[in-house]
Amino acid sequence: MKQEAILDLFQEEIYSLPQKPLVVIPVHWNDLNEESVRLLGKILAAVKLSASAVRVETLEKLEPISVEIDSPSHILLFGVPSIPEIDLYQPTSFQGIPVVAADALDALDDAKKKNLWAALKTMFSV
Repeated sequence: MKQEAILDLFQEEIYSLPQKPLVVIPVHWNDLNEESVRLLGKILAAVKLSASAVRVETLEKLEPISVEIDSPSHILLFGVPSIPEIDLYQPTSFQGIPVVAADALDALDDAKKKNLWAALKTMFSV
């Protein structure tokens, strides 16, 4: 009876908070070296994001359950495998969420950075 009263009272969404992009890394944030942290900052800035505008998670692999609870607006994978497997540097979707997978931050050379930039430009329309 109480639940029916609540449903009658709140029939519309009062507000909608936009979901943050999700950055997934294989090691804890504190274990990233300075160069990797700086590189991630540059990558985010290139798509007009800041570290405070994203959610960073440490996962061994990305699975559907990882994103079901709090659907992010976008997903960036750095050195983290996914189930099902996602091709590196190819914008695609995972559970209906735009995603780009790349090598680990400390493994990105110039060629991989160019491939990542091309994928991010497509995904973020920059």
